[in-house]
Amino acid sequence: MDCSRRRFLKTATGGALALGAPGLPGGAAVPGRDAWPVAAFEKNFQRLTYDEIGRRMAALGLQGIEATVRPGGHIDPDRAAAELPPAVEALARHGLTILVMASGVNEVNPRNEKVLRAAAGLGIKRYRMAYWQYAKDAPVRRQLREFREKASDLAALNKDLGIQGIYQNHAGAHHVGGPLWDLQQVLEGIDPAHLAIGLDLRHSRVENGMSWKTTYDLVRPHVAMLYVKDARWNGTKIENVPLGEGMVTREVFRHAVKGCGPLPIALHVEYFGGKPLPAEALPPVIDAHRQDLATLRKWIG
Repeated sequence: MDCSRRRFLKTATGGALALGAPGLPGGAAVPGRDAWPVAAFEKNFQRLTYDEIGRRMAALGLQGIEATVRPGGHIDPDRAAAELPPAVEALARHGLTILVMASGVNEVNPRNEKVLRAAAGLGIKRYRMAYWQYAKDAPVRRQLREFREKASDLAALNKDLGIQGIYQNHAGAHHVGGPLWDLQQVLEGIDPAHLAIGLDLRHSRVENGMSWKTTYDLVRPHVAMLYVKDARWNGTKIENVPLGEGMVTREVFRHAVKGCGPLPIALHVEYFGGKPLPAEALPPVIDAHRQDLATLRKWIG
């Protein structure tokens, strides 16, 4: 059971459920690394077939991928019902799953429901949502109420379909969830089994400066997944770097998972640019995944 579900059930049952998992007194220890499924984000690899992606990711020792089923992704949403089954089958031949599906979904409509139904029917357990954006001239509190309505509707659909929505926090002036406290307000009272936060360590460190521990403590009841990558400030600009060479450290990881059971993790390697690459350009990208994965596994223990 992850920290979001545990904390939600504690609230719902009047505190009858203990917060700490066995072997996690005060969240000081982290379960063994084999219990934490890790997926690679497939964006750099989208020009390959899923069989080729599966072979490469299995060789790295990963458990799955974050598949792009969205406009401009590996699979167009309108083709999901036809193209997702062979993708799942190809990955399964290499012992991998679609650990999370990166989608274009952030509201309930017939098109989105069709995509989610196709994914849920194949046993895909979770999807990453598309981001909500703040309008520049509208009151923030009013917008948060509107986003909360969308979140409630989407959580209800997810419950019906048997799939979990994951909202990844992303740095940026207009991204809902950038500062994280706003996302906590949007999701308050919503069962994270149906709609939860994918805590992005890189983006949260960019946005939260010295207060990141307090922010993590605030949103922890809603966290059901981690996004792991790193960056550092270069003057007034942010540059993506290998894991552990910037603001995302072992301390950051450990505090993010404090009191949690094993969480699914999406490993993003973004210092080669966020775009699909030809096969001949992939060897250094593969090496970077191997290096960052080794760092992550040291942190897990």
